[in-house]
Amino acid sequence: MDRSLARVTFLICILYIASILHAQPSVCPDTPYLELIRQGSGQWIHCLHQLPQKGESSDRLLKPQSDPYLITPKPKRFDKGGKMLYLFPLAPDGRYLDAAPYKRLRIDGTFPADTHIFLADRDHYLKESNIPVTLDNNQTIDLWSLWKRLDLRRLKYLVLLVPGKEKVSTLRLRFFRVLPAVRPSALSVWLWKPKNASFDPLEMHNLQALYIQMGPGFSRFARKAIERHKIIWGLDGDPHDIFDGSRFIDDLRTLKTLRHRFPHAVAGLQVDIEPYLLKDFSKNRDAYLKRYLQLIRELSQAARRFGLKLSVVIPFWFDDLYIDGKPIAFSVIDAADETVLMSYRNNFDDLLSISRDILAYASAKHKAVKLGIELKELPDENHTYYRILPAVPCLVANAQTPRTCRPLKKIRSYTVPGNHISLQGRLSRLLDIISRGIAFPSFAGYVLHDYEELEKSP
Repeated sequence: MDRSLARVTFLICILYIASILHAQPSVCPDTPYLELIRQGSGQWIHCLHQLPQKGESSDRLLKPQSDPYLITPKPKRFDKGGKMLYLFPLAPDGRYLDAAPYKRLRIDGTFPADTHIFLADRDHYLKESNIPVTLDNNQTIDLWSLWKRLDLRRLKYLVLLVPGKEKVSTLRLRFFRVLPAVRPSALSVWLWKPKNASFDPLEMHNLQALYIQMGPGFSRFARKAIERHKIIWGLDGDPHDIFDGSRFIDDLRTLKTLRHRFPHAVAGLQVDIEPYLLKDFSKNRDAYLKRYLQLIRELSQAARRFGLKLSVVIPFWFDDLYIDGKPIAFSVIDAADETVLMSYRNNFDDLLSISRDILAYASAKHKAVKLGIELKELPDENHTYYRILPAVPCLVANAQTPRTCRPLKKIRSYTVPGNHISLQGRLSRLLDIISRGIAFPSFAGYVLHDYEELEKSP
């Protein structure tokens, strides 16, 4: 056997093993990395354009925490034929500024009155374009008014086009959050098995609303809850609903009938679909997510026809999952009347940190967001990052001929312990969280998962 043939044989053997363990022939075809997440018997995949550093999102976002957030960027200057263009970077090279939680940007400095001002996000920066903005009398920009034209989560540059050869002094850029009066936190709960549920937790004085699974026992339990002055939502959903969501129309009919009897107690339908739990989601991610969004938009229109509201449950990481240039979370907020975030963390600061951008976007859109709190015991969540290697011929188990595979090279992994996600058995910490409001207009309270855990409480 000559050396070249030996090398090919050896390579095929290695790739055969790799294909069994790691190869994903049809997964993430347009991205160089993927993240595999395992929790218990379930697993799902995120396709990543960039490998995040520890503590960073997949898009290398700079997430400032202070208010106001102050930067004094050093500009690059370009001569533009009688005008000077100043390019002020808002984040270090290779990163983007996540300005979503900030309502206003104030520019302190000296520049001519007829200066034109622009902002560029990631997409505009890559296209070498930008968006014109205007200052008010306080040299302030209303950032939230720009959501339709810019992705505030990925800002890249502030641009000044100055007439003549006049110079611009050093600018101080200050980003301010919105700080409204904090309302007392409303409390809701998910109930998945109403048929045999007891009514004892309904006596909780701060429990205002229930999301009750449609089906056996729904009407009986809903009437009992209404008698105790609770707000009722029907609850339904399954990952396979993205292929046929017609059963939701029956849910809406049931809720409309109940609303005729109790017009002030029945709010609408909540859907919890979670398409990423489908076994072949990773191979069909974009197609399935587009189906998902289309279903949400259709259900929003249907709910309005029935005189009801639509609530949608999403995971917090839907703000890092982009379809058609926009986070899935934001597209859901646009369509739904209310969004409930599975923001499962065991302390207030972490819960707020993973929810802040979604709360900010919903505030700008005048929509309601509730934050979910997990009370059940959960298994650990294991995350592994892989680099996707170039496509090569390889053998796959039970295949008669070599195929094209994209082997994966493991980069690193980490574990989120289940007790960092759930508050099971930590009543004092739960009480601390639900007693605290959040300074975003969109914040509408907390949702506990779930009613069964409340039944176990003394």
